[in-house]
Amino acid sequence: MKNIKKIFTITLLSLAASILPWQGLMMASAQAAPAPPTPITSASELRGLLCNIISWFIIFVLVISIIMVVVSAFDYVTAGDDTEKTTRARRRLTYAAVGIAVVLIAYGFPQIIANVFPSSLNISAFVCGSGSSAPSGSGSGSSGLIST
Repeated sequence: MKNIKKIFTITLLSLAASILPWQGLMMASAQAAPAPPTPITSASELRGLLCNIISWFIIFVLVISIIMVVVSAFDYVTAGDDTEKTTRARRRLTYAAVGIAVVLIAYGFPQIIANVFPSSLNISAFVCGSGSSAPSGSGSGSSGLIST
């Protein structure tokens, strides 16, 4: 049992260690220091900034929830006859599933509402990724979670 946990821990650490060098390569490949950010001068720029923050938060919560699912599944499988560990793993798995559901609903609900209501209400202007009030060329109107 302890050997399985050691193997699991070593696997996770080696996976994390294999990702870190890529970050260094990405930073080293930058040609010049980026210009300092300009102040926000319009509502659409503020909307784009808020959409980017929300998108990063959604991705962060999803990654943490998926890690919780994997860890709780591992604990559940290795619990054996220990009912306390089984109950704790089941509860953690439930919390992770609820977290994933809440994040997906929170991201998708405004888009569903914008598609259901008529365009005369202009609800789509408040939905991240809709692009209706984003300035052209800013990239905040892309259909993905994170715009560049």
